[in-house]
Amino acid sequence: MAAFADATGKTYCLRAPYVITVNGDDQIIEDGCVAWDTRTKRITHVCPAAELPNDIRIDEFLEQHVLIPGLINCHTHVAMTLLRGFADDLELMDWLDHYIWPAEKRYRVAGLRLLASLVFCPLESRSLASVAVLFLSKEYITLGTQMGVYEMLKTGTTCFLDMYFMPADTVAVTVPAGIRCFNGHAIIDFGDGSVDGLIDVARDYVNSAPTSLVTPVICPHSCYTVPKEKLQKLADAVSSRGDDAPVLTHIHLHESTGEIASYYEKSGESAIETLKSVGLLNRNMIAAHCVHLTEDEISTLATAGVNAAHCPRSNLKLASGMSPVQRLLDAGINVCLGTDSACSNNSLCMLQEMQFASLVGKLSSGSDARSVNCHTALRMATMNGAKALGKDKDLGSLEVGKIADIVAVDLGHIGSLPVYDPVSALVYTNERTVSDVWIDGKRVVKSSQVLTMARPNVNQMEQFRRRLIKFKKEECGPRARHARGPAEWNGSGWSWSASCLRGGEDADVTLAAAASNELPPNR
Repeated sequence: MAAFADATGKTYCLRAPYVITVNGDDQIIEDGCVAWDTRTKRITHVCPAAELPNDIRIDEFLEQHVLIPGLINCHTHVAMTLLRGFADDLELMDWLDHYIWPAEKRYRVAGLRLLASLVFCPLESRSLASVAVLFLSKEYITLGTQMGVYEMLKTGTTCFLDMYFMPADTVAVTVPAGIRCFNGHAIIDFGDGSVDGLIDVARDYVNSAPTSLVTPVICPHSCYTVPKEKLQKLADAVSSRGDDAPVLTHIHLHESTGEIASYYEKSGESAIETLKSVGLLNRNMIAAHCVHLTEDEISTLATAGVNAAHCPRSNLKLASGMSPVQRLLDAGINVCLGTDSACSNNSLCMLQEMQFASLVGKLSSGSDARSVNCHTALRMATMNGAKALGKDKDLGSLEVGKIADIVAVDLGHIGSLPVYDPVSALVYTNERTVSDVWIDGKRVVKSSQVLTMARPNVNQMEQFRRRLIKFKKEECGPRARHARGPAEWNGSGWSWSASCLRGGEDADVTLAAAASNELPPNR
């Protein structure tokens, strides 16, 4: 039995048939207990029920459940949940160029409202009032985030890494919901000079003090949307903080063969070479996808200590390919899991992602059934995610001293029985159900009902859906009026198309109106 000797507050204790600790020994405790101090939020006991001290009362006995660490989603764009099912059965660049970027453009507004809304960075504290940049509407961000967070809580995600626009509006949803959020503004060169302002915003955002539930991150979208000299500026800003205050960098990397070939043709080097040369390729980087890699590139990532966020369902659905996960793991790369957005995955469920990670891992390894086993998949969704985020001392496993982020999964359904190996049942069956979730020692889901936020507004969703259906018919697809890639290489950077920059009807919004929050209605 492991226990704190100095627990100071009331102890809350759970008992279940199985406790999957994901500790260094992958220990599974049958008929086990997990208890935590309700004041410190730290786990005080992880032990068999028979070894629980007499002065610790069992508060709940979950009779057909398994207790696991909170699941950690290391790559998503949560607000894009509003675009779930908007464009399916397309390859990556067709999907982006002809559907997703035009749809996001539909809800962009011009100006600096983001700067005024940043919770950590008030507008009056910066000198960016003359920079014009494009952002999505608050209504879109808020509703999409509400939908995504609600789904993640119900499926056992307790922490996620988000790259999107207007991060403060995301945080305005996540904090009251009680979910952990690592996020930053997606940095993209729109070709209008705004990228320098975005970098300044990102720098100020990460310089703000993190809270127990929010950690700012630097998020350059990719090497093909941020010029090398701007990546260098980001790297300089990050390195200026020193090793005592490291900043996480989150980026898309080697997702599809077309992206890789196009970038090499236009820049003369690979994205990995670019990131290495500017100094961003290091242990503080979480690189999403990492699908197509040579052995030399795998070695380079391993030597640099880069964390790879594997997104198997999204990569399969967009026909981007299968990441060589077992080879990455064998090379010593820390591989975590992400769902990507709900509009490329159609789900934010990390239980499903674990299953696909294991299945894809077997095929990508050359049909070796032992590759990426169910225990490895669970570790990728928990401990490896915590390590990637620099939180492995606090999160990722059920161990004494760690924060009480705990998920209870019901394995009592016929489709999950019989249980020979609880990890196998958790990863491979399809009738396991998350029933209860605790984050920071606080219960946020009880009996499959979210306690910390209301169910997102279905009527509001329907209004967005109708607008987007109409927009899709008129504006999307290869022959649509604005159907062109948002960026073209000009020799030193990416030039974004005028239609993408102007944002259609919203182009006439003046900077003054935008700065005063007099935004155009969605039509």
